[in-house]
Amino acid sequence: VLTTMAKALSFTVSGVDTVRKYLKLKNFNINKAVAIAMNKAGLYVEGEVKESIAGRRAEVRRWDTGRLAGSVHSSSSEDEAIVYSNVEYAPFIEYGTSTIPKGKHFRNSVQRSKGKVRELIKAEIKKSLS
Repeated sequence: VLTTMAKALSFTVSGVDTVRKYLKLKNFNINKAVAIAMNKAGLYVEGEVKESIAGRRAEVRRWDTGRLAGSVHSSSSEDEAIVYSNVEYAPFIEYGTSTIPKGKHFRNSVQRSKGKVRELIKAEIKKSLS
């Protein structure tokens, strides 16, 4: 699930609760594995956004001073990762204005990363079960 906010992009993984309930019945606890996976996913998407801003992905390069790319960070919890920028002009670059075309660095990076995020989560859960 992808959620956009003014300066942040949040993604959550649906279906985790169902898997947790099933594994709890089997006496497995995957909370730590999911938290580790969400941290890895956030860091991965953070890197993808930075690469996008630098022009190394499909989006147009948005790099003058490097301030925007340097301001991209991530944080995570048990079932959510947030990738964000704290610079005041980040929303204008992402969503565009009447004079600035849409950058879509955050949104496109999340879309491109969906498969990798799934892989990270599967791998961590698998590792915790072995």
